[in-house]
Amino acid sequence: MLRLSASVALVTLWMGLPAWLAFRDQITGLLQDPAGFVSPSKLSGGLAGYVVLAFAAVGLFVRRDWRGSLERLGLTALRPSDGLAITAGVAALWLLNAGSEWLERSAFPALWRATRASPPRWPGSWARA
Repeated sequence: MLRLSASVALVTLWMGLPAWLAFRDQITGLLQDPAGFVSPSKLSGGLAGYVVLAFAAVGLFVRRDWRGSLERLGLTALRPSDGLAITAGVAALWLLNAGSEWLERSAFPALWRATRASPPRWPGSWARA
């Protein structure tokens, strides 16, 4: 495990400088027009590519048919225990959100008032900001 961690750390250090050199010119264009980075066409195209890649990775039409591929990807009918896990997850997220809201209101009241006073920013308005 230590060798794997050391390898990951070494590769991360090796990739830092080349990645910075490759992306420093791209970041100015992205910061000037961030709406192009998250456009619906790019997101849906990326999703379609990932779906095709997932089915190819499990061997659709090579080793498995549709049913076998869906089962291998874990896309099966929900069981009652899955409903319990979904309910528990939604409740946990709601509690996390309520707790962080309470913490912000009690520990940082000025910040809480400022965020409450500002109008909501929806994704459609991101490009106009």
